[in-house]
Amino acid sequence: VVIVSRHGVRAPTKFTPLMQDVTPYQWPQWDVPLGWLTARGGELVSEMGRYQRLLFIGKGVLNSQACPSPGQVAVIADTDQRTRKTGEAFLAGFAPGCQIQVHYQKDDDKNDPLFNPVKMGVCSFNVLKVQDAILARAGGNIELYTQRYDSSFRTLEHVFNFSQSAACKSTGQSTGCTLPGALPSELRVSPDNVSLSGAWSLSSTLTEIFLLQEAQGMPEVAWGRIPGEKEWRDLLSLHNAQFDLLQRTPEVARSRATPLLDLIGTALLSNGTTENRYGIKLPVSLLFIAGHDTNLA
Repeated sequence: VVIVSRHGVRAPTKFTPLMQDVTPYQWPQWDVPLGWLTARGGELVSEMGRYQRLLFIGKGVLNSQACPSPGQVAVIADTDQRTRKTGEAFLAGFAPGCQIQVHYQKDDDKNDPLFNPVKMGVCSFNVLKVQDAILARAGGNIELYTQRYDSSFRTLEHVFNFSQSAACKSTGQSTGCTLPGALPSELRVSPDNVSLSGAWSLSSTLTEIFLLQEAQGMPEVAWGRIPGEKEWRDLLSLHNAQFDLLQRTPEVARSRATPLLDLIGTALLSNGTTENRYGIKLPVSLLFIAGHDTNLA
């Protein structure tokens, strides 16, 4: 079995002046540094580990003895604190008290090319092909794509109370100020990166922060301004739509996913012992890979 997982609930990875400029409300404080796994995030991952243990014992992948036999279970994580701690939390639930280590790149100051192959120069984008492919899936241009999500942006503006924000007031418009109007979006593609600036980038980040607040169990998510499921769906559609363009477009995904898919293929199809740079001999009964939502996408 191979499980590819995102890390558990984390604090926001950044806090920028622009985040504060789009709302008159103060963003809540988190109890861990930026980007770190929270204690609750670890608890939730451990619960997943406990569930998976029972599932695999029931399917005969593992026996019910206290600890898996040596070399039966392996965990690989990206170098970030949130991914390494997610691997540890999974093992705490899946194999409590057992001496199984989390494997990750020795130089943890650098990005691991398994999870970040484009950033590390292992793969690169064909700029023109990627740009054309993204724009084709966007319906021709980013403006048209933005118009498709007009009602979702209105929902987000209401949650922010955007009309009372510094960003809105700086436009000089007393009425009719919109997030896409104040922060125009531009597609940017280079050999090692693809991004959507402006309202798309910001809305993707901040709607995900609302979801993280909810998962963290904060008492007043989004300042108490998300009334129900319809509004949640509207907000998260912005995050999902940005991800769909920037991560799931095949010309992008092919470059970003190939090393990870190679590892998964080796883990599932290898007949003999296969060494890798993490020092793990594959195949194993269970390989748990702690990465990011970008890897899943």
